[in-house]
Amino acid sequence: MDDKELKYLIHSIVEKDDKSAFEKLFRHYFIQLVNYTHSIIGQKETSEDIVCDLFVNLWHNRKTLHTINKLSYYLYAAAKNRAINHLS
Repeated sequence: MDDKELKYLIHSIVEKDDKSAFEKLFRHYFIQLVNYTHSIIGQKETSEDIVCDLFVNLWHNRKTLHTINKLSYYLYAAAKNRAINHLS
């Protein structure tokens, strides 16, 4: 996904509460984030739950999405933090 498409999706999510745009965002990052989280905690199902919770939280706070400079960095950092919190 290029920056232009990502900006469009974020705009649609923030301004129009566009669920299909959010689903595209989810589908783009889900597997990568699950694999990353799985590499930290070693549990596939729990990794999926962590990433789903992350996206639920993202949807609830969608009006602030435009304030995130690099969404992929934000998602990976959030996934890492949630995985570490799960381990402790």
